[in-house]
Order: sequence, then C-alpha cells, then structure tokens
Amino acid sequence: MFEKQLSLPHLIEEYLEFRLERAEFQGAEFFVIKQDGHLLFKSLKSSSAAAIGALCAGAWQAASAISGFFTQPTDGVFRLSFDQPGCGIYVIPLTANSYDLYMGVLFENVDNPGKLKNKVRTLSVELMIYLEEKQITEAPETSKRDEFLFKDISDDEIDSLFSI
Repeated sequence: MFEKQLSLPHLIEEYLEFRLERAEFQGAEFFVIKQDGHLLFKSLKSSSAAAIGALCAGAWQAASAISGFFTQPTDGVFRLSFDQPGCGIYVIPLTANSYDLYMGVLFENVDNPGKLKNKVRTLSVELMIYLEEKQITEAPETSKRDEFLFKDISDDEIDSLFSI
C-alpha cells in the first residue's frame, strides 16, 4: 500500500550497492556527492573519500565557471573527465527530486575507459529514475548556517590566506 519513506543517502546506497554487485565495474570505485561536496555514497576504499568529494565539487564548480566563457550556446549535459588510458576520474551530474547531485567514478587498470564511462552514464540515468519514483524524507538543504568557520575576519586577512 504505502511505500516506506527513506533518506536520500539510504536510497542511493540501496540502489547502487545492488547495481554495482551485478554489473561489471572492475577497477572502479564510485561516489555520489551533493553540490557542496558532501558525500552521500561511496564504494571508495580510500580513507580520503570526504576530501575526494570536496575536491570534485570544487573542480565541477571551476569547470562550470570556465564553461561560461563559451561563445556558442551549449546544449546537453556537461561531464567532467580527467583521465589517461587506463585510469582517471569521471564525474557527471544528476538531478532527482530537486536534488542536484554528482556521481563520480575513480578508475584504475581499466582496459576500455570509454565503455566504463558509457556504463556510468546509463547507471546515473537509472539512479535518477529510481530516486524520482521514491518518496524522500528530508527536503533539499538550504544554505543556512548557524556557525561559521571564521568569525570577524577581514578581507585583508582572507587575501593573505591565498597570497603567495
């Protein structure tokens, strides 16, 4: 009758663990992050999974800003890929139930990275469809902070943090 409502991370984990077990993703480790880099799912064995999520979110934002310099209109979905034959990282956006997310894969010792990327694109579409069919318990987070990392910091102090 009524479908049980689940949290977004739980739904993603439930779906991807099932799919990743059944599919051939040898040499690939997956993660799903929010726009802010918050990790929602990982099959990463690395202890640096949170850092990887944050770095990917930053790289995506930087690439999006660079794409603003294109003079021709862009249709379709951008993907972020940094690789060489056999290893690399691939990140693609997905939107489900008003959530803007990114699915990424780190891969090593992969004979056919193009085939892997195609499988990842298919998997992301299937995940979006799955999430759209589910009722998610929490609403998308808004950017409201009760506390900040730095208090009473001046522009000069910020500039000195990033100067050489």
